[in-house]
Amino acid sequence: MEASFASRRPRIIGLILLNLVLAVSVHLAWSALARPAGAAVKTAAAPAISEEERLIRTVANASPGVVSLVVQDRSAPGVLLEIGQGTGFLIDGSGLIVTNRHVAHARDAALTAFLADGRSFPARVIDIDPVNDLALVKIDAEKLPFLPLEADDKPRLGQTTVAIGNALGKYANTVTSGILSGIGRDIEAANHVTGNFERLEELLQTDAAINSGNSGGPLLNLDGKVIGVNTAVEHGAQGLGFAIPVSEVRKVVASYRRYGAIARPRLGVRYFTITPELTIEKSLPYAYGALIGTDEPGEVAVLPNAPAASAGLAAGDIILEINGKKLEGKWTLAKAIQSLSVGDVARLKIARGEAVFEVRATLDAHPPYAP
Repeated sequence: MEASFASRRPRIIGLILLNLVLAVSVHLAWSALARPAGAAVKTAAAPAISEEERLIRTVANASPGVVSLVVQDRSAPGVLLEIGQGTGFLIDGSGLIVTNRHVAHARDAALTAFLADGRSFPARVIDIDPVNDLALVKIDAEKLPFLPLEADDKPRLGQTTVAIGNALGKYANTVTSGILSGIGRDIEAANHVTGNFERLEELLQTDAAINSGNSGGPLLNLDGKVIGVNTAVEHGAQGLGFAIPVSEVRKVVASYRRYGAIARPRLGVRYFTITPELTIEKSLPYAYGALIGTDEPGEVAVLPNAPAASAGLAAGDIILEINGKKLEGKWTLAKAIQSLSVGDVARLKIARGEAVFEVRATLDAHPPYAP
């Protein structure tokens, strides 16, 4: 028995090897048939790059799309005096630039845009956002490098951020990096053009250094996409810079491409956001909503010829809801209106004394910004 088995062993091993070869061949044949025509054969994954190398590539790719802006005053005949500097970034190849409202200064301002490649162009202000600290500027050129806008409106705390700008008005394309350290911040910012304070809401907070002159420059993620527009710093603090989220930029650009101007929806009221403190102070029947009114002498609470006036709203009315959603917490009247578009019909739930009723208002556009 042992001799007989030993004599057959080479043949048995040979049959096993043959069966293995046949099995592998059949598997490969079926895999080829199952793969769609033209499908690429998978290859080994490329080695991962370090975050430092990714950051370097992001800066190299983005820098050509960042511009330094110099603002000049032409009030004196034949004389242009430099009155400000800032930053902007190209969003298409035909020379459309996004910057801050406080950088653009005014519609008739004289601007010069300096590109990273050393070229310079006269720039004109296309329009200034009447609601937010944004403006559109144009230079006459073609086939320019530009920055893509991030389409995802879900920034994440701790993600790496990159700021590029004309630091202090003399160090063009200065790069700083950090993390996204806060989301949804509301601040009071000083407008150095008007000398007034304005409220900026839902800002991104970053610890990437934002210096004077960085205003209007891009805040980028590591994909090289714009997630915000650098707009303000907290003086006296370390690492507190703020940027307008890219969702606002997309609204401004879409409006310009549709109307040829920045058209922001308007209800046309001055109001107080109702807080627990205001409820007690004014003995209000509601702890949420927007109380139509103003503390400024000579100002009207309901603007004449505005949608609110046409809908019959009056000082002392409380707007409780817009389109069925309560005005409470961070969902203010301003946010509710700006979530809509010019021409939209807004359903407003109103409290007037003990009466509660609903009115409809067709939103028009804010008048042009005047510094």
